[in-house]
This record gives sequence, C-alpha cells and structure tokens, in this order.
Amino acid sequence: MAGGYMSMARSRNDLIQVDTRMYMRDEVLNLAEKMVDLLNALILKAEKNIRTIIPAYTHLRQAQPTTAAHWLLAYFDSFLRDLTRLLEFYERIDYCPLGAAAVSGTTLPIKRDVPARLLGFKGIQENTLDVSSSRGEFEAELLSILSLISIHLSRISEELIIWSTSEFGFIELGEEVTFESSLMPQKRNPDPLEIIRAKSGQIIGNLINILMVLKALPMGYNRDTQECKRPLITSVNEVKDLIESLKRILLTVRFNEEEILRKIKVDELTATDLAEYLAIKHKLPFRKAYRIVAKAVNLTREENSIRGRVSQIATIIHQELGIPLSEIKNVLDLERSIRKRDHAGGPSPKEVNRMILNRKKKLLTIKKRIKTLKKRNEHIYLSLREKARNLIMEGDVELRY
Repeated sequence: MAGGYMSMARSRNDLIQVDTRMYMRDEVLNLAEKMVDLLNALILKAEKNIRTIIPAYTHLRQAQPTTAAHWLLAYFDSFLRDLTRLLEFYERIDYCPLGAAAVSGTTLPIKRDVPARLLGFKGIQENTLDVSSSRGEFEAELLSILSLISIHLSRISEELIIWSTSEFGFIELGEEVTFESSLMPQKRNPDPLEIIRAKSGQIIGNLINILMVLKALPMGYNRDTQECKRPLITSVNEVKDLIESLKRILLTVRFNEEEILRKIKVDELTATDLAEYLAIKHKLPFRKAYRIVAKAVNLTREENSIRGRVSQIATIIHQELGIPLSEIKNVLDLERSIRKRDHAGGPSPKEVNRMILNRKKKLLTIKKRIKTLKKRNEHIYLSLREKARNLIMEGDVELRY
C-alpha cells in the first residue's frame, strides 16, 4: 500500500527540523505583531509629551535636560532594532531542511525543492550534514533575540518602577496596572512591572540552557538537541505576554510635570550649556570654561533653592568674567536648553517631531511586510490542506481512514 512508502527518504531528524522551522516562522510574525503594538504605544505616549522636560541620567545622577518624548523614542529605537532582528531571523529560517533525512540524504532520486515550495519556503538548506547539525542553532538565535527584547523590557520596567516611587514622583501608573497591598491600605504596587523584570531573567536563562546543550556536540544528529524545544516554546509564549503587558502599562503612564520640575537640578543640568556658551560666545578655551562653571556650581551646593543657586552661579560668573546676569540666566534656562539641542537625534521639539514622523513611516512599512508574510503563510497552509484532502479522496480506500 502507498502508506508503506511514506517514511522513505525521511527521518525524524529532518521532520522535526521542518516542524520547528514552521513553528518559529509563524511565531516570529506573531512576536513581530506584538512588537508593532508596543512601538505604537511608545509613539502615542511620545506625541503627548514632546515638551515634558525630564532629566537625563548618567551613573543614575541627573546629567543634562531631555524630554519624556525623547526618552520614549530611545526605547522605541531599542525595540525597533529587536523587531528588525526578528524579521532578519525570519529570512534565515525560511529554508527547508526536508530531504536531509538522517544526516547524509538518501539514494532515492528526490527533488528537495518540491516540498520546500509546497511548504512555502524560500529555498532549501543545502548541506544535509549541516541540516542535521544545525538543530538547536536557530533556536539559540531566536532565544538571543528574545533575550535582548527581555533586557529592554526589564530596563524600561525598572525605570518606570523607580520613577513611580514617592521619592521620584515623576510618573503615575493607572490603577488597572497596579495592585493593592495585602496589609497596608495606602499602597498600590507596580506588580506587573516587577513580574516583567523577573521573567526577563528566565528568558536569558533559557538561552544559556540551549547554548550549554550545543557547546560540545559533534557534527551530525545528537539526541541532546531535543532539550531545546521546551526553552524555545516557553520563551516565545512568555515574551509575547511580557510585550503585551508592557504595552498596557505604558498606555496608563502619566508624567507629573510639576513634580519633575520641582526635583530637577536646573543649575546642574544646564552647567554644560554654560561652559559651551562661554567657550563659543566669549572665546574661552573649553577646559577653562569647564573649570569656571564647575567652581561656580560647587560653591552654590549648600543653597536649597534652585532659583537661588541659579542666581548665585550667575553672580559668580558675572564677577569673574563681567558677563551680564540676564545673559547667564538665559543660558541656564531649561526650555532654551532643550530648544538649542536641535541637531539630529536631539530632544528639541522640532527634532523630536521629525523623529516621530520618521518612525511612524518605518513602522507602517514593517507592518505591511508582516501582514504580507502572514497572508502568504495562511495561503500556503490552506493550499496544503486542499492538496491533502484531494490526495485522500483520490487514493486507496485504506488511505481514506
């Protein structure tokens, strides 16, 4: 009977490989759709906070002024790289392993391009020994991408947790994404963000798991690689949930502009502006300007009032260089500082608006590509079902069961 020939030129090795490739192909697109939704949420929030001034940090100390929109777009670009990696990975797994059989192919006159075409692959993975040996490699590559996504998810979650504390008070999170304390009636905790931060470590652990499986395998098939399936599938499902969770949280975030401005150290955030201004406008060597401004800032640290510190800095610079007080205070103004940062990638409203428009266009192009690939795959699977149905209907009686 025809069924008796079904296992010819086939092995569990290449069959599992093709199943895994098709699974990853579908899930990469599902992940990509989730990423697009997250990126849209970041853009939406950025558009509403183009003029919301916040401090940018180095070493977790206030460093220079930026805006909430600029900060959100920084994460947008991180996640956009992750999305690009996913789609590049899709191209690498779009090659069919069928026909490699156990390890060295078969003596039968097979046409490997036929099943590749029927299953919608771009082509075949040629070297049969490489096919058998590469099991686990593509899983590790996808896990490395998921690990980078998880790192970015964890980093933004950490910042949102810190910024929502009473010590910072920069943001408020919606009640729908925070949880009541079981004991303390006054508290609402950012549990979902903490879960994202914790689970990100699990994804990285799963990557290490697969890498340790692969690290000493000889060329050819090895049963060890079956241990790659569980970390792959659990990581894919977890990351999809984490992306969705962060998207929902972001949509509830509200920036407390008054509180942020109250806690910003204006004199320190714009100190570099003043040093640059002295170097360009008044022709001082930058290092000399740097030392003058550093000295002025250090002499005013005991003053509690931000306005008082700015006035004292202006007075010190005026006494040393004879520059009008109003001119110095203007340089130390936060809004002026943001406007002046209008170079490519800077936080000025004009440049941020340009970046938002640019990224919207990129996102639209990527969204169309994902939609096209998903439609192609759906068409392939429908076609396969139809071919299988016709084969069963036209075959032997035994084949119908």
